[in-house]
Amino acid sequence: MRQFNSQPAGADFVPLGEWTPQPQTLLPAFSWEARDLLVVDDATDEMQIIAQADPAQLLDRLGGTIYSRLNDQLTRALAPRPLPTARYLLLDLAMLSHATPQATVAGLMGLAVVTAKGQAFTSTALPGVVSQAVCWLRETGLTEHQLFQPIGEATLRRLYQQLFQQPAACDQQRPCHTRAEKLTHDTVALLQGQIQTLKLPVSWQLLRAASLEQTI
Repeated sequence: MRQFNSQPAGADFVPLGEWTPQPQTLLPAFSWEARDLLVVDDATDEMQIIAQADPAQLLDRLGGTIYSRLNDQLTRALAPRPLPTARYLLLDLAMLSHATPQATVAGLMGLAVVTAKGQAFTSTALPGVVSQAVCWLRETGLTEHQLFQPIGEATLRRLYQQLFQQPAACDQQRPCHTRAEKLTHDTVALLQGQIQTLKLPVSWQLLRAASLEQTI
């Protein structure tokens, strides 16, 4: 069984409270001050310090990257419809995990479509829409370079319209399984406090960023 705790950021394994098997109970503290996550695995006798990414540094790193450009491109494509604020956490996760532009934009598209349809991020529609977005982009043959060009903006606009206008029953269809689904799954899991369901190892570094996102 794994047990969790927190410590002041940068400390050398200095637990601040009682150990717990439920890491989500520690999340409020991450929004109060800079902390790291501590993990003890009783089965392997291993101890681990998971340093939390600094939100301000994440913002600085994001600027000028392809992930920031993808956000700008999709914002233009969907204007005047706003993108959900959850996209910032997904962009951080994409950057830290070195996700492809295609997987990243599909994840962003999924969040946007589900939000516009008034569905919850926890619904089965999200992984379906994301999966369909990836497959659709593959079928277009759009290159990474073209994704950032006017043809990319037009393609993303058509994709959004198709996904938004299709019947709700079609949203749950998952024609292919992709990394984009893991990006959106972990984004939602972090925002919902479902920490032990995380699929990507780097997601554990975003507990503080997620906690702050929830307080904004």
